[in-house]
Amino acid sequence: MAAVVAAMGILAVVAAAARTQEQAGAFSAIVGLVLGLLGGSFFPVSQVGGILSSLSMLTPHAWFMRGLGDLAGGGLVDIVPSVAALLAFGLITGAGAWVFLRRALLR
Repeated sequence: MAAVVAAMGILAVVAAAARTQEQAGAFSAIVGLVLGLLGGSFFPVSQVGGILSSLSMLTPHAWFMRGLGDLAGGGLVDIVPSVAALLAFGLITGAGAWVFLRRALLR
């Protein structure tokens, strides 16, 4: 559920930034691909190390993958940081989209 909240927040920002449906579709594909690449959905970024490993923690994909790994090796208490990070992504990006859309609608 936390991953869905994060995805909804990010896609709300994409929808708020796009001017047409076609732009929204293209932007969402680009954002999803970039976040997936940085987050380790395509290859294990944690094995690369360095700055790429640090940057991956700025994506919800990395937190989701980390939560799945923690859940497989532990219990529900172990996934609390991942769930909190995903909810924070969703709330922050959702709030940003809300502000952006309100400004656009009030013009």
